[in-house]
Parts: sequence; structure tokens; C-alpha cells
Amino acid sequence: MAHFFQPPQTQSLLFLPPDRHTAPSAIGRIVRAALLIGFFAVQLLLPLRHYLYPGPAQWTEEGFRFAWNVMLAEKTGDVRFYISDPHSGRAWEANPADFLSPQQQKQMAFQPELIQQFARFLDEHYRQAGFADVAVRAEAYVSWNGRPGALLIDPHIDLSAVERSLWPKQWILPAPNR
Repeated sequence: MAHFFQPPQTQSLLFLPPDRHTAPSAIGRIVRAALLIGFFAVQLLLPLRHYLYPGPAQWTEEGFRFAWNVMLAEKTGDVRFYISDPHSGRAWEANPADFLSPQQQKQMAFQPELIQQFARFLDEHYRQAGFADVAVRAEAYVSWNGRPGALLIDPHIDLSAVERSLWPKQWILPAPNR
């Protein structure tokens, strides 16, 4: 008698009752469809949100993250922070190198959000050092896609007092002309 090859029997690690109903309910289908539509809407609209802000997104960086054109900008910058204490009349320059690594300084120097975040950090640092209320201003010169350096933010604005929001930032200056 010839023996035929018989594959070894396999066992499943997942045990399901044989009468398990796998078809989703009408509510389940609606929820899945809504989640898929929401997911694809975010994937489509998030990269386009930079059109909601004035000026080129490569300059202002508003709505720039997760956009489709992030590789179109090459920026370098230099930023200086000026601290003033209105109660004593004292003013001085804060050195970012005292607080940040070289890579952090390089990235912060041309990104308005990071400049404002560092200004708020300096405000808190000097508050803990005993200053009741200091003003933190920044002078940031940025070169964008080979253009000559230009002021990125208004150097007269106390960045530590500006609230963070999704609205356009009035303290970011217009992009330089070519």
C-alpha cells in the first residue's frame, strides 16, 4: 500500500467559538467609516494649514510642521537675548550658550516658536533668581534660502509676555524681498 504525503496538522493559537458572528453592526460600520474619514481628512488638511497664515511658511514657520514643503527652506540665524528689569532699570544680555547645547542654539536661532519658548524660559530663570518681573527681547537675524540676513522678529516685543496661540504671530516680521 502506497503512503501518500500528509501535511502535519497545525494547531491555532487563537481559539474562537465556531458560531462567532464577525459581521460588524450598523453602528460599528458607521464608527469605522467615521474614523477612516477623520484619519484621511487629517492627513490631507494638516499639511495645508500653512495657507491659513500670512506670509511664506518657510519664513514664519507657522503651519510649517508636517507640511509637504518642509524641505524647501534652508535657514541659518543668529539670535541675541536682552533682559531688562523695569524695577531697577538694569539691563543685560543673556547668553544662550549658558543654557543650551550648540545644536539647540543653532536650531533655536531661526525658529520663532523656539525663540519665544527660550524667552519664556529666561523669564522663569530670572524670576527664580529673584527678579520680580523682567522683559525678554530678542534680536534674531535669519538668512533664508541664500538671502542676506534679515530681522525675523520684532526686537521691541517682550517675548516672555506674549501668549502662545494658534493665531498668526504679530511679532514675526514680514519676509524680506529678494
